[in-house]
Amino acid sequence: MSQVAWIAHTATKAAADLVLDTNLKNGHTSTTDALWAGVPVVSMLGLRMGSRVAVALLRASRAPHTEAMSHRDYEDLCVAVLHGSEGDAPRNLCICAV
Repeated sequence: MSQVAWIAHTATKAAADLVLDTNLKNGHTSTTDALWAGVPVVSMLGLRMGSRVAVALLRASRAPHTEAMSHRDYEDLCVAVLHGSEGDAPRNLCICAV
């Protein structure tokens, strides 16, 4: 992928307010792209290597704490990230699931 194509690809991720990472198989490149775009990613730590990758990426990037240990934590984190400090969800909500 050329540098220009990668920048355009990453810019599309920046349109999202939040990236939801699945539990069964975490995002690898998609999660990395979202972090590069500055988009918060919520992920849940799983038992298998394939379901721990995104949490490892979040920890390595020193992104805000958005890793969940349970489905309830995952839901609570999503709501907290979307509502932010203002307490209101964004008007034009865009969520990307990887």
